[in-house]
Amino acid sequence: ASLAARAAVGGTLLAGFDVVPWVLAAMREAVVRWPLGRGLAAARAIVPSSHLNFWIHHNERQFNQPYMATIWAPHHVSAVLLSLLLVHVAGRRRSRLGAAWAGQDCTTAVMLAALPAMSAYVALAFVVAVAAVVVLAAWRARCPPWRTEACRAWARVGVPAALLSAPVVLALAGSEGGQLTIAVSAAGGWMNGAFWTAVVGDRPIARLLDSPAVYLVQFGLVGVLGVRGLVRRIRQRTLTDRQRDAATIAAAIAVLVTVVRPPMGSPNNLFARPMLVVWMVLACFAAAEWAEPGRRWLRAAALTVSVAGTALAVAGATAEGALFWPTRPDVVGAAHWINGHAPPDAIVADTSAQPGLGYWLWRRTVVSDRRLAQLFGATASQYADATERLRDASDAPSSLAAWQRFKDLRADVVLMDAPVPAWAQPPCFRLVDTSETLVVLTRAPGCPGAP
Repeated sequence: ASLAARAAVGGTLLAGFDVVPWVLAAMREAVVRWPLGRGLAAARAIVPSSHLNFWIHHNERQFNQPYMATIWAPHHVSAVLLSLLLVHVAGRRRSRLGAAWAGQDCTTAVMLAALPAMSAYVALAFVVAVAAVVVLAAWRARCPPWRTEACRAWARVGVPAALLSAPVVLALAGSEGGQLTIAVSAAGGWMNGAFWTAVVGDRPIARLLDSPAVYLVQFGLVGVLGVRGLVRRIRQRTLTDRQRDAATIAAAIAVLVTVVRPPMGSPNNLFARPMLVVWMVLACFAAAEWAEPGRRWLRAAALTVSVAGTALAVAGATAEGALFWPTRPDVVGAAHWINGHAPPDAIVADTSAQPGLGYWLWRRTVVSDRRLAQLFGATASQYADATERLRDASDAPSSLAAWQRFKDLRADVVLMDAPVPAWAQPPCFRLVDTSETLVVLTRAPGCPGAP
């Protein structure tokens, strides 16, 4: 257990081999865009945006997944650590099945029931992984799954946990944003190992072939040593029952997140969160494999590349917010005006293309991010309809038409890109704030000629 804890913590400092394709991509961009000029624009020209965009690790199988997922959503990381603790407790309990204590079962069931509330995707992956453990145990024992010791141990805590978590699970299952589809996860571009996708196009078979390369880039030294240590133990037949369970869990989750994903068009959080479990399991095997003799220079080189990948992740995230994609002061100012002057129940019609506005504007908007809209109960057709109506309102031929269309959307405040549109005239609208990039309008209570 102590080795697993040290390996899991230390492994998060290694973010994979992504620095290698990044350097190659930067060199290619420098050649294509030469001469680069001077200043920040020149530096930005050779930095692939996929390494600096926080959202990429949700949408695709992308670099620095353990690092990015860790800093992005601590509650999901808590769910990952809780699931690993459950595996550890269950493994120890199965070795002492006859001395199981009812109080320990109750505590474990409550912990298991907390998983869906902390992270539905981690909970889903954990259930699939436990099912794989039970199926493997049945295959090894040549008996039905329900007769295995693993099934009995998990059933005692799983059934009460399912009852406790039923309200949360039912609420998640009833939302459109929680649906899943069987489709091989997108592998991204050639820079993160998607070689076959880049050569033959984005096809399911190419995505499947790309998976090993993508995972190599992501997991780096931890992945190489972890898989090597696991394979060596399988060949030597020295895997303990708990190590076999851990390996089964890692394999089941890797397969799950490769071929199952949320609906197309929404971020692939199913991939980003549970893969932390795979990362930490491999880190345990990698830590033990590191002590094995042989090719120390190769390990040192791989370690250097992995540490450089972590440095790239930190530098990239910092550069994204501080240099390359900062939220403009006028965007922040517009959001502050709306938050400070508009009533709390006022709805904002946002047609702007300014990035980062959502972090400052905390109120109901028409329209917002598709994924967030679905998570809050909107269907895909409702979102598409609202988007089309908002576009029609922005392109209105007159003040009266614009006023009526925004009223139909129940929007009290209109936020849009500059310049001021021709229909934004009193007495139907009032211009309250404007800058080089943004315009803030309020819709008047009435408009001459309106029914």
